[in-house]
Amino acid sequence: MVAGVQKGAQPTSDALQRAFALKLNKYLPGLERVFQDYAIEASSRLGLNNFIRFLKEYQLLAKTEEEKGAEEYERVTIERAQIVFKQTIRQANAKLNFEQFLYALKLLSLDVYPAEAMKAESMEVTQVEMTATEHKAFFALLSRNILRTKPLRSGGQEDGLVAAEAHIQTMLDAMQDDDVAELVKILKQQVEPLARMFQATLTGLFDFEATVKFCQVYGVFPSLVSKARLKEFFSVFASFREQDAVNKVGKRLTSQAGEQEGTRYIDADLLGELLTTVALS
Repeated sequence: MVAGVQKGAQPTSDALQRAFALKLNKYLPGLERVFQDYAIEASSRLGLNNFIRFLKEYQLLAKTEEEKGAEEYERVTIERAQIVFKQTIRQANAKLNFEQFLYALKLLSLDVYPAEAMKAESMEVTQVEMTATEHKAFFALLSRNILRTKPLRSGGQEDGLVAAEAHIQTMLDAMQDDDVAELVKILKQQVEPLARMFQATLTGLFDFEATVKFCQVYGVFPSLVSKARLKEFFSVFASFREQDAVNKVGKRLTSQAGEQEGTRYIDADLLGELLTTVALS
């Protein structure tokens, strides 16, 4: 069952993407460490040779066609790895950033777990079911082949993010109820005009400082939520926006007018979901 969707309910595309981002968020610290092990230190980007070395050392690369099915999963050929690499960067002599690395893994997951690929390509499944199947292959690759054991959490911020994710999961579960979903829709409509004066960019985005100011002016912070918990909620919702780029095109979000490099942002819809999470926590 898709996380955040009640048993027997048909998940919507938006709910599926939210569940994808929420689950991927738990894997990111370990995946970032793996990426940095192979990336060029000065640029934090991964070239083709190191990408091939990564696949080889994680036993995902087949030297010959006969080696492809030697395990309980399929290994990929060097030729296929090269195609995926070039398909992801889309320009000559470029290297993968972290989000593109994840997108390349997403493409390769259907080669590594072809049974899931066959299900996704079946004419009998809906678009939502096909997406869910693709996600299943992706997370199988991450958990079974790359993060063989879940990285140990070191406490502090990561523990706080786990608690924040639990509250957000509660919000996602609640939003499967039509009445709650309608209330959240009304809340977003009311928040949007009020939040405009707090926007951090010309494109209508909010950084953490803008989010705190909005919550302070309208009595959400500190009466309903601490700054530390608000920061944890913001971090998870910012990851939703960032992972949308991975899921769609495999590219890092390009900076728009007023955006600062290295600063995380949420949009008005995510701000509404953040406020809903605060109300339910």
